[in-house]
Amino acid sequence: MKDILKVYRIFCNSIYSIVVLVLFPVLAIGIHTMLTGRLAEWSLFIIAFYMMVLGVFGDFFCYNGINSKDFQFGLFRNTLNGRNNIKLAIVTDQVRRFLQICFVLLICGAITLISKSALNKSEIVLLILILIAFVYGANSIIISILRFITEYTIYMGTAFILVALFGAAVSVLILYRYEYMTINLWTWLIVFIVLDVIGSFLAVKMPLRNFDRSFKEREV
Repeated sequence: MKDILKVYRIFCNSIYSIVVLVLFPVLAIGIHTMLTGRLAEWSLFIIAFYMMVLGVFGDFFCYNGINSKDFQFGLFRNTLNGRNNIKLAIVTDQVRRFLQICFVLLICGAITLISKSALNKSEIVLLILILIAFVYGANSIIISILRFITEYTIYMGTAFILVALFGAAVSVLILYRYEYMTINLWTWLIVFIVLDVIGSFLAVKMPLRNFDRSFKEREV
């Protein structure tokens, strides 16, 4: 565990850990507590979007450009465990991301169920699972794309577009589920789980592929 944290902190410093991993999740729960009295389960969608934005924009300060051909792997290239350490750091970040999303949305879901006891509990639980799967999968895929970008303004502009596209997808889910009642939530859960698998694979594989590529470059 000590080695895992040591490698993870190479990319994610103390300030990032305090702000993104502690303060923002607490803020999300606080916002949800204020909103759920009026919005009930709708506030869960707001928090899900919040967590997606947090994950996407927070990643810039840790793994910015790690998929780019211009990324400098530095000492990682000069150690026997360089590749394994990169893999360990990214896998740890993915596990952290998933647990953080689960933590926030499960607590927010519990707050909703406690404050709105008349809601259908089984459907709310299923909705929470869907949102967890969606946010994690969307985050993983979006950051896999954004990690090719090193310039701040381009990163942020592209991030806004991608987040908006994924947010629009959830808006369609909301519309058809709650207005037309034509969406099967179990089907969407399966779809988003597949999205999670794809996103996890890309998030881990692409930096490692770029690391391997860095050894194959020809000196000019």
